[in-house]
Amino acid sequence: MSTASPLTVKLAYGQMALAVVAFAFVPFSVLKSANSDPTRVVAAVVVDETASESSPAAAVLDSGDPVARGEALFGQSCAGCHQPTGLGIPGVFPPLASSDFLLADKDRAVRVVLNGLVGPVTVNGVTYESAMPPMPFSDEEIAAVLSYVNQAWGNQGSPVSAADVARIRAEPAPGS
Repeated sequence: MSTASPLTVKLAYGQMALAVVAFAFVPFSVLKSANSDPTRVVAAVVVDETASESSPAAAVLDSGDPVARGEALFGQSCAGCHQPTGLGIPGVFPPLASSDFLLADKDRAVRVVLNGLVGPVTVNGVTYESAMPPMPFSDEEIAAVLSYVNQAWGNQGSPVSAADVARIRAEPAPGS
């Protein structure tokens, strides 16, 4: 017999519904080919196929400014759950603004973006039971997103380099 209260069960179903809605717009073909060509995958995920190459979104994504690029990638891929304010959705998706979990361990943050996260995570004293899929980003894109997040909304985190991401990506998978 489960000890979960009806409220807990409803919240768990609500979390799943939000996750389904949040990821409904990511084509399955993109997720399937995530390991084959990260550059192509990101273009399929973040750039509207009907947009011209001279569009403002394409210009920001091709920008040499990693923070601007990170902000654009965050807005297109992460803000649905973590919100443009970085405050998350209370009880469902954790905040990134002033997040003790995010800012405590840069390598762990990279692993979460690379590998996703399933199960309980405690952020600022609140436990969240949700899931985050791995993001099909290149090393440079992960570095840009995390550098943006580490410095947005008053966060005082350090920038993340593509070399940091490459080093962590090269680590053996846990349990292997």
